[in-house]
Amino acid sequence: MNEMEVSVPLSSLALLVPPLRLMSAVMWEVVRQRNIKHYGKLEEFVSMVTDAVPELMSKREGRLLSLGLRARTTLELLRSEHPEDLKAVETHLNRIRSSCMEEVRDPYTFLVRS
Repeated sequence: MNEMEVSVPLSSLALLVPPLRLMSAVMWEVVRQRNIKHYGKLEEFVSMVTDAVPELMSKREGRLLSLGLRARTTLELLRSEHPEDLKAVETHLNRIRSSCMEEVRDPYTFLVRS
């Protein structure tokens, strides 16, 4: 173990389980209710969990999930009749474009089939 790594006692990790369970339950409700208003938080949560436990899904699967959440959010914003949402639509479209560019630049995209 190098100087930057910190060993956390297993008993301390138990303190994280209740908040993780709570967040998982909240995120599941966001998915179940299709509450696009919170899809950004869902994307952050999935990213955090898969960074902590990379065996849950491949990077490609994570990017596809993020892309789907962003696309769904953008579509819902386009359905809205509020002109102030157009800036949010542009922001989401730019994020989708950058995700697509990451997918193209990733050399492992074509080597690994999930």
